[in-house]
Amino acid sequence: MAKNRLEYGVILLFSATFYLFFLGYLSFYVFWAVVLFPLFSLICSLPCMLCAKVSLQLEKSAVRKGEETTLKLTASLPVFLPGGRVRLRVSVQNLLTGEKEEETCFLTSGAAEALSHTLSSRYCGKLLCRVEEFRVYDYLGLFSFRRRLRSEAAAFCFPRAVPASLTLLPNPAADPPDGHYSPDTPGDDPSELFGIREYREGDRLSRIHWKLSEKAGTLLYKEMSLPLPEEVLLLLDLSGDPERQDCLMDALASLLSSLSKEGRPCRIWYREKQGAVREKPVSKGSLSPLWKDLLSTEFFSQGPLFSGDISFTPGTSHALLLSCQNPASSLGTLRQLLPEARLAALTALPSVQESQESVFFLSRDNLGKVLKALTL
Repeated sequence: MAKNRLEYGVILLFSATFYLFFLGYLSFYVFWAVVLFPLFSLICSLPCMLCAKVSLQLEKSAVRKGEETTLKLTASLPVFLPGGRVRLRVSVQNLLTGEKEEETCFLTSGAAEALSHTLSSRYCGKLLCRVEEFRVYDYLGLFSFRRRLRSEAAAFCFPRAVPASLTLLPNPAADPPDGHYSPDTPGDDPSELFGIREYREGDRLSRIHWKLSEKAGTLLYKEMSLPLPEEVLLLLDLSGDPERQDCLMDALASLLSSLSKEGRPCRIWYREKQGAVREKPVSKGSLSPLWKDLLSTEFFSQGPLFSGDISFTPGTSHALLLSCQNPASSLGTLRQLLPEARLAALTALPSVQESQESVFFLSRDNLGKVLKALTL
């Protein structure tokens, strides 16, 4: 725009000089044509400048960390008129790490071609692409309007899981939590009755409920309950730099993948930026909805992670803390809140390597090795 204004100023200067030193109608007409032409251009450009729209589209809404996706920017007009130039200031922010990048680009509104930009992230998180500034120029590029129209698109960049094997040691001190038996599936534990149903061919005769069968006039069969494995509580403390956060998210993805394959129930606990506490159960199906929630969260990053108003599900037998900071104080508080649980911590802080019991140091180099040998 500055270049166009400079060129117009030079033309205006020559036309004024021509008007001053050449006496005649030609110089008069030329001068006023140069003066009024930008106004005429602005009037003709107004419909396009007021109606121009911009849209952002992502080729893939979910990718793995390090994979590429294409961001497509298109400026369009709802009227059949040629459009002027459009300047866009587009930002890409990782909501998990807080990193933000901005780039300025130019498009021609109404043109068939659109601008494509390749996106990739070295860290996992939710990548939010947003139009921060939308400025439309007239045909000559001398005037511009700043529009408040905004458009955004988001893509999830999932962490990478490595082979992991979490070994849980017996913990007789912890009481079984409520719902220790499956509410949906029968099993073979004779200490708990699951339900009564009609006898089927092939069922064990020893489990026929003879008294109820006599009253009902038909054979009734006792189904036993299915014991559930002990639940693991995973606690997240991601108050650190992006490198540590990303390392712990890879560790979390590895642990969730391993626990899901083993059919072991687990829960994830974390505190949001506003201070609200969230505790999410991990379902047996796809982990994609859970990851979308986690990657869209702004995590708590100030003050102690645990406070006096925190309470956990009774009967928690195993708890694993994933922390970007020194977990000493957090583990001390956890031992008071969960006195019967077996506790351990994974930290990405190098200064606590081998300095505390039940604390395991994680880095990019030893992530797989630590997770394969992890015992809780």
